[in-house]
Amino acid sequence: MNTKLTITTAAFTLSFPHLTELDEVSGKYSITMLIPKSDIAGIKALNDKVALAKAPAGNELGLRLPVKDGDVPNNKGVLRPEQAGHMIIKASSKFPVKLYDNQVKLVPVDQINQVFYAGCKCVAHVKAHYYAGTTGKGVMFILQAIQKVGEGTPMASANNFADAFAPVEISNPFEA
Repeated sequence: MNTKLTITTAAFTLSFPHLTELDEVSGKYSITMLIPKSDIAGIKALNDKVALAKAPAGNELGLRLPVKDGDVPNNKGVLRPEQAGHMIIKASSKFPVKLYDNQVKLVPVDQINQVFYAGCKCVAHVKAHYYAGTTGKGVMFILQAIQKVGEGTPMASANNFADAFAPVEISNPFEA
């Protein structure tokens, strides 16, 4: 393993976690990390790994990069309120990722969705990787492991939608 390209991130807010099932779009296990812009050292450390990984491309224009500004609309023109004031970093893996609790114990598979939710606080071990293929060129972060380091406010995607309903009596429409 090239340790020059690996890093354990600064603490971040977990967003769009696809940890037990593959993301329908990418076909990978994936997360989005929201790192506050005030964490200058944490963001710089990630950008340094990106710079090392993209060295084979030199100063080539048009490279896709994994670190984005949450105050700038995404490629679909959308601004997400929970991303304001943050840098957005995506990481993914073709393989299941090791998931640890705050005591560095592996989280049992049947508890993953209760432990890791959009809004909790985590750190991740990732590797910067340069790619060049039919879909373009750029740098991505390969997700290797995640540790939950704190609770947080669940984001809308983490809501329990059952809370939106109340029990009702059902009548049989076929009774006369």
